[in-house]
Amino acid sequence: MERDSIVFYRSFYEAIRLQPKKIQADIYNAVLDYAFNGTEPNISPAAMSIFYLIKPQIDANNKKFEDGKKGGRPRKTKTNGSEDKEEIKTTGFANDAKNSVEKKPNEECRMSNVNEECRMSNVNEECRMSNVNENVNEKKEIGAPKKKSGAGAPVYFPLDSGLDEAFKDFIDMRKQIKKPMTARAIEMLITKINGIGDNNRAIECLNESTLHCWQSIYPEKTRGKMEKSGNPFMDIYNELKGDEDNDPY
Repeated sequence: MERDSIVFYRSFYEAIRLQPKKIQADIYNAVLDYAFNGTEPNISPAAMSIFYLIKPQIDANNKKFEDGKKGGRPRKTKTNGSEDKEEIKTTGFANDAKNSVEKKPNEECRMSNVNEECRMSNVNEECRMSNVNENVNEKKEIGAPKKKSGAGAPVYFPLDSGLDEAFKDFIDMRKQIKKPMTARAIEMLITKINGIGDNNRAIECLNESTLHCWQSIYPEKTRGKMEKSGNPFMDIYNELKGDEDNDPY
């Protein structure tokens, strides 16, 4: 299916602009190529994670577009007040293969019910589309401040669930101390975490900041922590020695 125009929501833009610039172009091309031509993308996992959040809204819009091309609800022809048989012309809704049907007097109530069902179906479809758009907006929080973690929460680091969970805990802590993060602050923190180059160390920094209610992460404060040697007694000794060396008193 090819289209000449699409609806591009602000939620798409907000989700994409918070990604690294080197994959933003891939995401834009994937979304537009799929929306205009129906072509499934072949891009990196990080870019695909954003595409999968946007895809349901595109599919829903395309379905409404195709339904609209069928002509919408059936239209009744005007009568002159006589009780003669009335012709019903249909331009869409191919539930009846005939182009026109003759309406008998005892079928008037049935046709009224059919029209009411069509109207209710359209109302239900609009409600469902509204829910789909809300779900997409909740999931798009790949670097913008959003509601809560848990079901339907945004995914900041789709390739490392541990890092993603630690990042969400840090954001929740900031909300609890009444210092919520802005979209720009989240974007800058993601860049800082990516600059660490070690996900395990990034998780340690986030957990340390969450534990102490710090408003940022400080890799230099966790840089001196010793790695586990496999010997529990040696690990305890190293930790005690490190605390003693760092004690200002």
